[in-house]
Amino acid sequence: MNADRTVYPDTRHGGDVRCFYCRNPVGGLHALDCPMFTDCDVHVTLRRESDGVTRTTVDPWNSLCDPRYWWEEGNGSCDCNRTHYFARAGGEEEPDYDEYLCGETAFSLVDLKVVMRPPVAP
Repeated sequence: MNADRTVYPDTRHGGDVRCFYCRNPVGGLHALDCPMFTDCDVHVTLRRESDGVTRTTVDPWNSLCDPRYWWEEGNGSCDCNRTHYFARAGGEEEPDYDEYLCGETAFSLVDLKVVMRPPVAP
């Protein structure tokens, strides 16, 4: 579990002064079940655009970084990273980095669900 529960300003979503998930105000504390604070699993469904095949992978998450932002706009939105997740979800060997290019056209994000893990006792 992350130690710092402080809500910081989030300018990605229109300059909102509340947490995108738990809606607690800046300067306050995230709710104990907020994915920005608590460990969670992110269930991601990706579609390979070349053939329409979809696969779902579970990404264990334990970061104060917003998982939705990472998958929709951050490094998880790049084909280079999605290639690896897609291969793992299909039980395939991950390709070498020089076998694909960065971009945002080879895969699309079909679905993303944040599933909270039960709190772990200290």
